[in-house]
Amino acid sequence: MLASRSCPKCATPLQRVVNGHSGMVVDVPGEAIFEAAKIAKRANPSLSVFSYTLRVEWAYNWVEGSASVAYEPFVPYFSVPDGTVWTVKNDERRFAFTVGVYACTPYEKTIKWTVQSANDPRTAAELLEIDGNLTTMHFTVSLAPISLLPGERYSITLEVSYVDAPSYKGSTTIEIDVEQPRPPIAQLQMPDSVEACDTFQIDASASKSNAPDNRLEATWQCVSGCNAAINDVLRRQKNKLMFTVGSDVVFAMAKTHRDGNTGGSTFLLQIQLTLTNSYKVTSTATSTTRIAVHLQPPEITSLTPTAASVSHKSPYTMGVDLKFCNVAGAAENQGLDIRWTVKSKEDPRDLNQILQLSDEALSATFPAYSLKPAAAYTVSVAVTYLDDTRVKSYASFELQVRPAPGFPPVIQLQYPTVVRNCQPILLDATETTSSASEPGLTVSWACVTADCPREIKELAEAEKTLALTIPDDIVYGVVEQLLGSTASAESLKFTIVLEVKDRDMRTASASATLAVTKELAPPTVSPTTATSFELEPSQTATMGIAVAQCPHFPAGARPSTLVEWSVSPDGRPFKLQELVDIASSTPTTATTKAGSLVRGLAYTFEARAFYRGSETLASSAVFRVLVDKAGTVPPSVSLTGPEGVALTACEGFSVQSTASAGNTDDPTVKIYWICFDADCPAEYVEFLEHQANQPELLVPPAMVYKLAKANRQKHPTATTFMHRVGVVVLNSDRRQATDSVQVEIENYPASPTLQPAGPLNFNIDASETVTMAVAPTYCTHADDFAFTWEIKSEFENRPSTELLTESQNGYRATVEAGKLIGGVTYTVVVSLAYGDLPSPASLVFEITVAPPGTPAAHPTAVVTHRRLTAYCWLPATTQVSLQSSLTPPTLRATSQQTLQIENQERVTLSAEVDYCEHVKTDTSSGLSVEWRSTSTDPRPFEDLFSVSDNQLIATAEPGSLHAGTDYTIKLQVAYEGNSRQHQSLEYTVLVQKATLFLSFNVDTLPEP
Repeated sequence: MLASRSCPKCATPLQRVVNGHSGMVVDVPGEAIFEAAKIAKRANPSLSVFSYTLRVEWAYNWVEGSASVAYEPFVPYFSVPDGTVWTVKNDERRFAFTVGVYACTPYEKTIKWTVQSANDPRTAAELLEIDGNLTTMHFTVSLAPISLLPGERYSITLEVSYVDAPSYKGSTTIEIDVEQPRPPIAQLQMPDSVEACDTFQIDASASKSNAPDNRLEATWQCVSGCNAAINDVLRRQKNKLMFTVGSDVVFAMAKTHRDGNTGGSTFLLQIQLTLTNSYKVTSTATSTTRIAVHLQPPEITSLTPTAASVSHKSPYTMGVDLKFCNVAGAAENQGLDIRWTVKSKEDPRDLNQILQLSDEALSATFPAYSLKPAAAYTVSVAVTYLDDTRVKSYASFELQVRPAPGFPPVIQLQYPTVVRNCQPILLDATETTSSASEPGLTVSWACVTADCPREIKELAEAEKTLALTIPDDIVYGVVEQLLGSTASAESLKFTIVLEVKDRDMRTASASATLAVTKELAPPTVSPTTATSFELEPSQTATMGIAVAQCPHFPAGARPSTLVEWSVSPDGRPFKLQELVDIASSTPTTATTKAGSLVRGLAYTFEARAFYRGSETLASSAVFRVLVDKAGTVPPSVSLTGPEGVALTACEGFSVQSTASAGNTDDPTVKIYWICFDADCPAEYVEFLEHQANQPELLVPPAMVYKLAKANRQKHPTATTFMHRVGVVVLNSDRRQATDSVQVEIENYPASPTLQPAGPLNFNIDASETVTMAVAPTYCTHADDFAFTWEIKSEFENRPSTELLTESQNGYRATVEAGKLIGGVTYTVVVSLAYGDLPSPASLVFEITVAPPGTPAAHPTAVVTHRRLTAYCWLPATTQVSLQSSLTPPTLRATSQQTLQIENQERVTLSAEVDYCEHVKTDTSSGLSVEWRSTSTDPRPFEDLFSVSDNQLIATAEPGSLHAGTDYTIKLQVAYEGNSRQHQSLEYTVLVQKATLFLSFNVDTLPEP
């Protein structure tokens, strides 16, 4: 709040300035005070002092202050305080300063200047030049320090007095100190940083002071980072202010620090210059520079050629041009290290052995035929200083060798993947071809497996032809080592790589991974007779073989050898024993039986030889026998079956044959039924064999079910499958005819179903017997259907087999009397499923057993191995009393309730309330909040405080409360519509009275 000022006892000039002024500071012009004093003096000539009073009012407060002005002049004072000391250089040309005098303007004044010093008798008029303005009383004093005595102090005094009042005088004295002769000013400059092989310049300058001549003496010194080279240079630079430090000196300093292994990348060189003038006054200047410890890497300015495409048939030369520190290549240093590197993804050789370097390694040459056609090479050059190997430069370029005409060799490698004991190994690549202009291939074999047997590794490395043979004795020895080891591996795997290279350096490779197993290779089988025969049915053919075992078996450890014969086609219409005679004593020979072979057929007989216990590993010889059919007539046959319709998996079928012998001599035929499927169940094949010579084939449903079951185990996702059954008819001339039909059969039988054959729910006593029955529908010809009965309840742990008795056909299950527990409900589930089908049919029965009567309690009764759990429910009531009105809100103050403040302070009153929040609505908090104020201040609460949105915080801004007033603030909170039940808080705010201090800064007025 702004203050209002007035001067109640002032004359009119002051009243015009002060009365009604607002603000905490008022400026009263001296003219107004002077006019007011004159008016007062005229009214009362005997006045010696003029007095006036100033009053300040604000709000409800006010304060007064008085001031007086005497009718006499004041003592003059100065802008430069008495005793001020200024120091000047003895060689300055001019020095000036200004002094302002403050004195009563109407009075006439006397001004006096004086100068005093200990050794200079000259007066102020001789030494000073004074330019003054008597109106403003400002004086400018100028002097020449160069004309003053060095080291002398001069006191310059200005005295001002009033002519009419000489006792009111003032003075100020200014001391001028002249400096002694100054030393020379030296300046020294070096570059911030210097490389280890650079020159640099030291540049110094100097100025002299108070010396009779211009002669200066300059001396140089190395302070840090020194060595003998720089010290020698500085000694030779006496009285020089500018010189150059050569690269050899810089290199020597860097080498000193490298050899000292200081570990830093730079070192600090500090140089000091000392200047001495003719007065023998000296000054020094120091400068530093950082010198790199290590040299800059040599610069490869060119590498020729930078890219090239060349032929491998001609030599190829490359060169490198360098820019480097010449000092490093001087005789006393070690020079450069230049290294060439050649790399290629297509050429794995150590190419650095091929490259031929010049004496200084500035050029390198690839000899003719040393590069690989169509290969890309990266040639790199690395250059470093032998004296400073940490810094290197690199350059590289790509070299592309033009491809040679033709194509790389094409390897045709044949080999066995699995090798058994005592079996020779042949890796044959003799069919390898090459398009090189010059014949000849370089061949290399290698066993690349880490644990490759030594014998095989040496044999492979020694072989230089395109065929590698590993004899059976080496294989046998390897397997013996494998058998003698503790390792559990059943085989030893190793990889042999063949690499060939033609004259044009084109290479090709192939690998063979061989597995040598512990299994013994089967005996070798070779035919001892002809392997192909053509004969009449009445003729015979003898087939023989020779069997040879592994020759490396130890004596007495040879296994026994077995020989087995087979024929194809087999069983159509006769089996092997009906076609040939095999001597049991010499099974290496088999002779066909006269009249047993069928005309027009080509029989394949196979003789297999194997060791006992290794029937699956065998060697064999094959013989072919063709039976002549010339001059005979074949029979004919046709079949009629259920084609065009899909049979169920539980449905039989029949096939009718119609046959003719084909000749008139003997109309009889023999009939053989055959299964033409790839995999026929053995039971079905045996069934067909028993149907020989039957013109009609009747396949029962049970056999069809077996066919479907065998097929769905192999093809579970199929819906149907095709079964092919046929017939072979043989006439008296040993000629045959065949025919077949295809029957479509469903893969799965129809799903079973269960229907109740009686009630599903039973309510019985524990003493009754219960029988449950079902009426099933399923494939009765299936041999793997099963009924499953299961009984369970919440309180029963006994197995179903203990409670239920199933009938033999599974249609019924009986629970005998006394087996069920009274008061318990049982669930019985019966299911029917085929053995390999996951989706059964099921039916659920429920048996409710009536609870038993109340048992008598016997204290001596003991219950063992059972646990009885009883649950009891009892009715209960609870009374809850609800009051009809809400409990009043709980109010707490969260700020001080008694405050003592200044008038210019902000006041904040706050509280928090706990209440039933269910009274809230979308538009109201449900509370009624009221603030009231009680004080001598007549203003309402709303004019004093502002309230927050939740009405629980009230704030008074600075100056809004009256000083010296006590306020009582009351906060009342209640539920809306129920103000009788409320809670309240009281706050007391004491505002202190304001204190105002008046200060006057009044100039003394002259007498009017």
